[in-house]
Amino acid sequence: MSIRVIQWATGTVGIHAVPAIVAHPKLELAGLWVHSDSKAGRDAGELWVYDNRTELGIGMHDSSDAQLDLLNPLGIRLAGPAAALMVFGGYLIAGGLTVPAPEPVDEIRVYEPSTRPGAPLPHAWIDDEDGTRRPIKDLVAPGRFLLIAGEEGQAWCAAARALGREHGVPVDAVRIGHIDGDLFDPRCMWLRHRGIAADGAVLVRPDRFVAWRSAAGCDDPAAALAGALTRILARPIARPTAVPA
Repeated sequence: MSIRVIQWATGTVGIHAVPAIVAHPKLELAGLWVHSDSKAGRDAGELWVYDNRTELGIGMHDSSDAQLDLLNPLGIRLAGPAAALMVFGGYLIAGGLTVPAPEPVDEIRVYEPSTRPGAPLPHAWIDDEDGTRRPIKDLVAPGRFLLIAGEEGQAWCAAARALGREHGVPVDAVRIGHIDGDLFDPRCMWLRHRGIAADGAVLVRPDRFVAWRSAAGCDDPAAALAGALTRILARPIARPTAVPA
């Protein structure tokens, strides 16, 4: 039995999501919601190349109620499109660009914020010493990795900076804790989803997806991080020779 899916909008994510849904053996594209009146009523296959733009038999609609009815044949009303987006909004990056976590992962599941490798960086509001608030995603600079360590993760941060210096890896490092760290999590939003102990660390890719995670500290953080980057970048990254204490 396939899972029926509605793609919400045809923007940057949508143009990649629709082909993936159509190609997935366990998913069925049930509908496609669009903003533009000019797209409404047309076949979804007109927007993507499938055998020279053959029709998919899936109409595009600008009515959210019409789309939700496709998932709701029994007429049970949901609490608006936002409720559906909360259920179907999660996704994971697969393949060799992350270092997989050891625990099993359901192929299709309800989205839960997580730092499991392959998941998008969970949202959290972070404060600096002056109390200025910003979303954690804004800490990821364009074209750079970000290592986020717990409040006791000084060794991870030192290892990341040493790797950047010796191998030219574009990586920033920061400690985030509830009341201690370089930046602060006073609302415990990050603490609820970070999936690491105070001495653990998470490595985030430039596209804001989690690439690797160490749930706790280890004897040689520099070697562990070098090994992770070797897998992620598909090139040898040696342990840095000089890691500040």
